[in-house]
This record gives sequence, C-alpha cells and structure tokens, in this order.
Amino acid sequence: MITIQQLHTYMELVDMRMAPVIPCTLNPEHMPPVAFEKDGQPALWCLECDTKLFIGERKATLIKKIIG
Repeated sequence: MITIQQLHTYMELVDMRMAPVIPCTLNPEHMPPVAFEKDGQPALWCLECDTKLFIGERKATLIKKIIG
C-alpha cells in the first residue's frame, strides 16, 4: 500500500515534469488529478469530471519506484 505522503511526493514530481502523470481514467486530456485521502486510502481525483482513482498495488509499486 502507498501512503498519502508518498502520493504527494509523486504528484510534486509530476508538477516538476520529472515523473509521468497518471491520467484521468475518463479523459486523459483533463488536467492532472490531485491527491486526496478517503477513509485512510490515498487516491487521485480529477477535478474536471469528479472521477476518483484509488491507488491499487500495481500503481503503488510504480509510484514507489519513481519516488525512490
């Protein structure tokens, strides 16, 4: 599992264009999603279409590799 702090670190790298963005699942052309936490589980939230993407093990592993 990934922590909200790790997700925020990843999102900072995305903002600096040092990591690939995880796009909105409904429309990849939307702005990059923002990190938030619901019931202790980190997730990404697309503000344009209100889609929430909870981080699974595959994406968590990818993010952990990127942030080191």
